[in-house]
Amino acid sequence: MAKILFVAATFCCLYLVGASPAVTSILELTKLKEDSHNINQCPDPTAIADSPLCQLHIQQSAKWFDTITQTIHCPNSGVNKVKIACIIVKDNVANDDGGYASITSGGLNQYSVQIYLKSQWGKGIDFDITVYTESASNSTLV
Repeated sequence: MAKILFVAATFCCLYLVGASPAVTSILELTKLKEDSHNINQCPDPTAIADSPLCQLHIQQSAKWFDTITQTIHCPNSGVNKVKIACIIVKDNVANDDGGYASITSGGLNQYSVQIYLKSQWGKGIDFDITVYTESASNSTLV
């Protein structure tokens, strides 16, 4: 029985999607260094909406001898009528052991964004994703 529990626990994946408790302010997030693990596309943090279009925490535990991939759509449903002004994807795993993030479609000055997340071999992923639209005073509704 213990062997079965060990195997089940080993291959069980943790997957959480929800608001990120680690996010404190947009100015703190815009100091994030952009590299292959992080995305920081926020040219004017003063011109964004008060609340994010998407704010997610994505976490999934490692798989033995495999990589984890996940595609995030923002907005994940409905139609957004205001252009995206800021995209921040923060890898919470240190020492270059974390996953990789890339924008595969949409992005800044578009109405949606698709973000592709990929873990390193045998590692998990742990990302905070925050996407803001233009503020009402700066936007042109379609």
